[in-house]
Amino acid sequence: MTLTKEQIQELKKQLFDQIENLPLGQKESAQNQINSMSSEALEVMLKQQQTQVKIFRKIASKEIP
Repeated sequence: MTLTKEQIQELKKQLFDQIENLPLGQKESAQNQINSMSSEALEVMLKQQQTQVKIFRKIASKEIP
């Protein structure tokens, strides 16, 4: 799954929205990390998050004890 330039921009926007309420120092650090992430790193992060969600859904539905 290769992300398009538009998808990468949208993902970064969503990440910036999520850190909006952090204290200023933490927010600036998080912004720098987001800005410095390559498209490949963002894609890996997205895949990891999607995998975690699937696992939690399986636990909640009792597919995984």
